[in-house]
Amino acid sequence: MILDTSAITAIVMREPGYEVLLERMGNSNLAVGTATLTETAIVLSARLKIDARPLLSRFLSEASITIVPFGESHYAAAVVRHWEWDWEGAEAAFRKAIEINPNYARARAWYAYHLSAIERPDEARVQMDRALALDPYRPGVRTFNAGLLCDVRQYAECIEEYKAALRIEPDYPMAQMNLAWAYQGNGNYDEALEQVRQWWFPGDQELDEALDRGYAEGGFRSAMLRYAETLAARPELAERLPIALAITFAWAGDKDRTLDWFEVAYQAHAPNLVGNLMLTVRPELHDEPRFHDLRRRVGLPQTPQ
Repeated sequence: MILDTSAITAIVMREPGYEVLLERMGNSNLAVGTATLTETAIVLSARLKIDARPLLSRFLSEASITIVPFGESHYAAAVVRHWEWDWEGAEAAFRKAIEINPNYARARAWYAYHLSAIERPDEARVQMDRALALDPYRPGVRTFNAGLLCDVRQYAECIEEYKAALRIEPDYPMAQMNLAWAYQGNGNYDEALEQVRQWWFPGDQELDEALDRGYAEGGFRSAMLRYAETLAARPELAERLPIALAITFAWAGDKDRTLDWFEVAYQAHAPNLVGNLMLTVRPELHDEPRFHDLRRRVGLPQTPQ
């Protein structure tokens, strides 16, 4: 039995259902991948507010869990190279991880995300369908699939897939935060507004008031403009969230400030910049030379303007 981060965390934290996991583990040879181990240590350290590595080591020893690579070193390298915009290096590492472990659903889902970001949607769909067949109950896999659907503007299907992920894990952050994007793309502006309010900066009175004031002045676009301007005026947030600002200004219809914040994101080497520069995701910027220059600088395919 190959353990993932959620299973180990559930047992260590005594989350609901951990007894069932322990029972299943008692009848299996147990293994965990090296990258999963690193991820689990980070999650437990954050939740327990201590360095959880000694605790995790004792747990692995007491449960006789073997640490094995399972292609995870290549998977971890692939993710890092993707964030570094090393497209060829990332692809080679993803392929190697999958060659070592063809049933590695998380690597296939991430490879699909990578392929979609560099605008190879058909290949991305093949990898994602395989990931879903291998592990349909992992919220991260379902969330990545939702992202692929948004990338090709299948917003209604995207909404349903985010909801599927949330049925598995109701507070899964990436699904909750990105659901606003799907609602906006599908024209469900009231739902998008409420999702932003509840999940982007919940309980922030200044931002909530900006949304309300903007909506009263001119509906969704005006609400997003007020929200973006208020966020931009708070450097403690703006400096670490240039992508969020670019997206919000885009939803407000402000092309110049969208591109300004994408440039800030480029200079900061923001990890999720590339997916936001896709032709399908940003059709409103196709006539902007600055948009195509950004695409060129991160190594995305060039198309006639």
